[in-house]
Amino acid sequence: MWTLVPFLKTMEEKLGFCYPSVTADLGYESEEGYTYLREQKQKPYKNHRPMKNGKT
Repeated sequence: MWTLVPFLKTMEEKLGFCYPSVTADLGYESEEGYTYLREQKQKPYKNHRPMKNGKT
């Protein structure tokens, strides 16, 4: 399963930098992801809208 942390690490390796903030859908949400973002000094943005009929 492709999760947020390996995705961000791959982006940083390929781009040579990391973005100061990260926006991702709820499928990437995990405590591991939030911990990694805090450690990397990156700010996560979360979607707080409730899902309606399985869609945001």
